[in-house]
Amino acid sequence: MAGHWEFPGGKLGPKETHAEAIRREIEEELGCVVRALEEWPANVHTYADVTVTLIPMRCEVLSGEPQALEHAQIRWAATDQLEALDWSAADVPIVREYLARRSRGGA
Repeated sequence: MAGHWEFPGGKLGPKETHAEAIRREIEEELGCVVRALEEWPANVHTYADVTVTLIPMRCEVLSGEPQALEHAQIRWAATDQLEALDWSAADVPIVREYLARRSRGGA
């Protein structure tokens, strides 16, 4: 969704687990190595031309500094800045879930 913020990620490869996919996608897109810590419930969103299923994963960076290898821009944002960003529609429920978990002392 050009012009909108999205969480990094991509398609699940053949026989890949969600954790393996996010590790591969982050390495390809951001040039760093992550470890998946927790998988959250899927979010299914239908755009005009495609339906996407996002599987949010809470991760930690194990090595490397994230770089914009496949995107125009990347950004670390403080929790209180997240809602001000122009998110793609499919990512909005994930931002809300993250903020809700943070307010309950999780994430």
